[in-house]
Amino acid sequence: MQGAIFTLIATLSLAGCGLQAKADKYAPNYAIENDKFIYQQSLIPAQCFTKLMMSDASPNSTAAVFIDDNYLASCMNQSAITDNTSYSIAKILPDHNYNLHVCKAQKCEQIVVAFTSFDYQLNGQTKRLLTVVKRGQG
Repeated sequence: MQGAIFTLIATLSLAGCGLQAKADKYAPNYAIENDKFIYQQSLIPAQCFTKLMMSDASPNSTAAVFIDDNYLASCMNQSAITDNTSYSIAKILPDHNYNLHVCKAQKCEQIVVAFTSFDYQLNGQTKRLLTVVKRGQG
C-alpha cells in the first residue's frame, strides 16, 4: 500500500515539474487560403487528410501524417493521386485544431485534426516537422 502511494505521489510530482511537452512550444507554420491549407506556398493535398480516415478493413487508422520532410515520406512529396479525394474545413477550432469533412471516392468522414510542429531526431540531426494529427471523429 505504501509503495502504491509513493508511486502515485512521485508520478504527480513529476507531472507538476514542467516535464510535460508544451503544445505551443513551436507554432505550426501553415496558412489558410480560399478554404484550403497552404504550406510553403503549396496547397496541402487532400491525400494528406484522407490518410487519416478510418479504413473499411480495420477500425484503426493512421494517427499522424508528416506534411513536410526531406528525410521521411511526406504526403507533400508523394506523386499526386487523383482518386476523387477532397476536403473542406467544416469548423475552425482553437489552438490549430479543425473539424474537416474529408472524402475519398464515395466515402466521406468528419474528422478532427490538429496541426503541430515539433523537432524530429534522425541520424544525429534535428528537423522541425509540420504534422497533422488526428484528434478524433467529428
